[in-house]
Amino acid sequence: MKVLYFGEPIPEILVEGNKNSTFRVCDSQNIRQGDLISFLLPDDTPFAEVQCTGTKMTRFEDLTPEDWEGHERFPSDVKMFEIYSNWEKRPITKSDSVKIIRFEYRTFCRDAVLEYLGRDRSE
Repeated sequence: MKVLYFGEPIPEILVEGNKNSTFRVCDSQNIRQGDLISFLLPDDTPFAEVQCTGTKMTRFEDLTPEDWEGHERFPSDVKMFEIYSNWEKRPITKSDSVKIIRFEYRTFCRDAVLEYLGRDRSE
């Protein structure tokens, strides 16, 4: 099974149920429609299993409103490129390629995410 890691603030957004896509600058696993993917927290705790419902390659500068559906927004493009640059450990700019991975949940362990976030499971 393929895996994707999610760090702050994404686990909380996932708990809220407002996310069904992720952007990846590097996809060394060649994720494709139909693939099963395990979502992991930074401490390697699995918290969801999803099925990829589609992918699209584009550049950051070419993202459309439809590409953003199901994805969290960033306060600014500057902040977005700062976050992706930190994750990728290299400068990311608007001309870089990005893979949009759409998914639907098969299983989701809300308790694992809340425990990771240090929140009470009754929240």
